[in-house]
Amino acid sequence: MEKGNKVDVILLRDGQETPAKMVANPRMTRLDFYDRNGQSLIVRKVEKQAAEQTQKADMTPQEVQKAAISRTAEQKQEAGQQTNQSQAAKESVSGEQGQNKGQANNQQQAQKETANEQAATEQKQDQRRRHGVRM
Repeated sequence: MEKGNKVDVILLRDGQETPAKMVANPRMTRLDFYDRNGQSLIVRKVEKQAAEQTQKADMTPQEVQKAAISRTAEQKQEAGQQTNQSQAAKESVSGEQGQNKGQANNQQQAQKETANEQAATEQKQDQRRRHGVRM
């Protein structure tokens, strides 16, 4: 490339590989691309991260697609786990509140029962007094 030679490259367009030639253009500080017939191609900037991933792994487009799908699945799974954790935290808080309510209800019932027992005892004592029975 330093001497202006054309270098064979493969361009990815919409997930398809396209063979092309690349030439350094130092006057314009850019790289020029040409197709098989020698016609100029317009190449836009690509995401640096995606380009680095394909260069590092030397994967086929199908492998790149599979990797992207697995990454998406992992992200969804992590999001689901976070959702489950937050729901579990909410449920534990609501469960504690429910237990507290249940304990309060139990205490109220116990108080009602003791009040009923006391009332029943007082009624018996009143009946005995009326009938003249002493204890």
